[in-house]
Amino acid sequence: MEFENNGLKNSIAGTLRLVGILMSGAWNDKYKQPKFVENAAQEDFYQRLLQRIDRGEINEAENELLAYMDEEKGVTKEVLKDNGTINNIILNMGLSVYGHINEKEDVFLEQNNYCRQEIEEGIRGLLMRFGVSIPADSLF
Repeated sequence: MEFENNGLKNSIAGTLRLVGILMSGAWNDKYKQPKFVENAAQEDFYQRLLQRIDRGEINEAENELLAYMDEEKGVTKEVLKDNGTINNIILNMGLSVYGHINEKEDVFLEQNNYCRQEIEEGIRGLLMRFGVSIPADSLF
C-alpha cells in the first residue's frame, strides 16, 4: 500500500509540474517564492493557507482557497474580458496549494480526513474552473 501511495504522490507531483509549465511557462518549487505572488496581501493569504494545511486544517484551507478563487475570478474576469487575457495568478496559487498538500505524508492526510484522491479531484476541479477539461483517466 505504501508503494502505491508513493506512486500516486509522485504522479500528482508530476501532473502539477506539467500543468504549471503548460499554463504559465514555469513551475517553481517550494523553496522559491511562487510566481503568482504579486503583493503582500497575496503572500499573506498564501502563507495562511499553508499554515492551516500544516496544522491539519486541510479541508478548511481548501474551502478558503475556493472561496477566494470564486471571488477573485469574478473580479478578474470583468477586468480582463476586453483583452481576452487569461489570469494565471489564481490558477498558480491553487496548483501550489495542492502541491503543498501532496507533499504531506499519507498518515498526516488520513489523520486529518483527507486523501490523495481528493488532491486529484481538487486539481481536476481547479483546472475545470479555468476551462481546462481533463478526461478522468488521463493525468493521474
